[in-house]
Amino acid sequence: MSESIVSNYEQWLNLAEMPENKRKILEATIKLYSKQGISNTSTSQIAKEAGLSKALIFKFFTNKHDLTMNLITPVLDHILPVFTSDFFGDLEKNTEVKEIIRYIVFNRYQFLIENKDIVLIFLSEIMVNEELQQKFFSYIDSNNKIMWLKEKPHFLKINEQITLSSLFLAIASQILMLFVQCTIFNKEMTKQQQNQRLEEIVTLIYNGVKNRKE
Repeated sequence: MSESIVSNYEQWLNLAEMPENKRKILEATIKLYSKQGISNTSTSQIAKEAGLSKALIFKFFTNKHDLTMNLITPVLDHILPVFTSDFFGDLEKNTEVKEIIRYIVFNRYQFLIENKDIVLIFLSEIMVNEELQQKFFSYIDSNNKIMWLKEKPHFLKINEQITLSSLFLAIASQILMLFVQCTIFNKEMTKQQQNQRLEEIVTLIYNGVKNRKE
């Protein structure tokens, strides 16, 4: 399997072609960043966690910022493009608006869970990192696959006052809230309870956007 066909960050990191010591540094960085945050993690701690010298970190990365960007940018360069391609391929199999919403909700939540550590790092860094913000919005702007949804006749069933952007924003905010509850706030929820919450989100979103004339 090549790095071009994976949609999981851990898989990408294991399969990407890079020196083994660089891989160890990135693995240690993910572990520490996700545990104690970026600002509270020093390069000395990363070196110790990786079992390497601090000097070796600067052989691969010019500074901590460069290390952080090298850790995060593969999400935009490798993971999201593949995931998005697979996502829209599977999305075409659904025909009803509620089923499309259900697929989006469950699929995107699963992506967040499978990439939990790097997603938490990404979310914390994008709030303060203008370079990452530019990369992210550039990726969003260049990805016009979302326009495909407008051509689906089933979306005529959506309230005409609801735009696709607002629909996806509503979905994203709901699943991110659940994700944050289960990760950052450590709210204990079984898989069944999480699925129940996701179904509630599906119903909430669908009832909010469906055409009242139906």
